[in-house]
Amino acid sequence: MSGADRSESRRCPYRTFVAYSLSEAVHESKDFSMRITLNRSDLARFIEEQVARGEYPTPDAVVEEAVARLKSDLDDGDWAADQLRQAVSVGLDQLARGDGIELRSDQALDDFFEDVKRTGQSQLTRRPNTP
Repeated sequence: MSGADRSESRRCPYRTFVAYSLSEAVHESKDFSMRITLNRSDLARFIEEQVARGEYPTPDAVVEEAVARLKSDLDDGDWAADQLRQAVSVGLDQLARGDGIELRSDQALDDFFEDVKRTGQSQLTRRPNTP
């Protein structure tokens, strides 16, 4: 393929090859080129449709956006897992100090959650509306 800054897509019976340029390389500010093989024709069609509809200017842009969203989702997932670990740690510390409550039946558990729900709804209704 000629030119790292030019996108090309060519079809063959088994695969669609998409060459693309990433404008933000991890280690350098120069463009970084990579050749990707899509083994699923539905994904290749999706990319082509996005470009044809004018949603993206090139197949490069579709792939770059998809990878950026995937990275963001994965980063967010790491953050959520860390937050969950921290919350569990706090809860275990509270239980170790004897700050927990014991619910001995399904009805007690149901009553507890209904109380939590009522308290939350009450606090929401007292909160001033903010745009």
